[in-house]
Order: sequence, then C-alpha cells, then structure tokens
Amino acid sequence: MRTLTVALVLGLCAGCADRNQLRAKYAGEAEENLKNAVARAYEAGYLTPFEVPSREELPPGMRPPDPSTEAPESERRALPRAGWLEQRGRGAPVRFYGEGCMVGDHCGCDAAQTHFFGKASNGMVVVLVPQPEMEIRTLNGPESECDRGCGAQAPPTPWRVYELPVTELDLVSAVVVPFKMTRVTVHCETQNPIP
Repeated sequence: MRTLTVALVLGLCAGCADRNQLRAKYAGEAEENLKNAVARAYEAGYLTPFEVPSREELPPGMRPPDPSTEAPESERRALPRAGWLEQRGRGAPVRFYGEGCMVGDHCGCDAAQTHFFGKASNGMVVVLVPQPEMEIRTLNGPESECDRGCGAQAPPTPWRVYELPVTELDLVSAVVVPFKMTRVTVHCETQNPIP
C-alpha cells in the first residue's frame, strides 16, 4: 500500500516549539487513523486495492467541467460526496475528477485530499474518499503568534484527475471514509488581522 501523507501545513514562528510538536504529533495520528480507516473500507467492501495515476487540472470556471461546454458525445455526472465523472465518447475510459483539498479555507489548503480506489468482484470501481472528523485543540498564545488571516485570497486548489479502468459511468461508485483528525489552533486575547 502506498505511503499516506496527511500533513497540516501551518506557519512556524519563534517560540512555537510546543505548538509545532503538537501539530506534528496530531498529523502523525491522523495519518495512522486514515491508513486504518482505508484498510477497514477495503475489507468491508471486499475490494481489491489498486492505484491510479493522477494529474492536477483546473477545470473551466475553476470547477469540475461543465457538460454544456463539451461536445455532445461527452458525458459527465456528479459522483455524490466525491467529485465528477466524465466520459469523452462511447467506449472511452471514465475519468474521475476529485477535489484536491481535504482541509482548508480561503487562505489555502492545509491538507491535500487523497483518493483511494478498489475493484469489486462484479467489476465495479469504488472511489474511497477520506473525510476527516475534525477535532480542534485550542492553545492560548502570546499576542506575537496571533495574526489572523492571510491578507489575500488563495488561488483555487487544482482538482485531481484520474483515468479509471472502466468504460461505463455506471461502473463507478464512491464511499466516504471517515477518520479522526485533530487540528491545533492558537487563541489570543488580542487579534491582529493581516491587511
């Protein structure tokens, strides 16, 4: 099984050793929780794991592709709780468009989304979509550590595009895989917004 990486990309500062140690600890725990949750999902669904190469893409309008802008032979549909499916002509491989960010906000992506794939004995491809059950740990911090905001809107996170080993949209389904993730934040009496 491939190495799982769930890292919270958070700012460093002088005197933040305890906070950063906690973040590293919780990132390691989240990675282990995700690994175990995915293994349970494979087992529960009697799925054979397989890997699919992916590429990043910013679809038109910074969203999954709009079916109205494509040739009539292209077919797209939502894959609930996971993303979008696309097939560019009868007999063509099905593409899965999955969101690239699992945890983030307008300042950027803190944890990239990872998708896992399994094949059922009936030929169905199942997309496993990790979904964190977030627990927030709040620390009190000095004013110097408490700037809030990012000063500008982060660019959109690219979607991940996977070409699946099936040629029919109806042969793809999705399963949400919940796992525990803890995020460390710093609370201060005085907030200093970034301009």
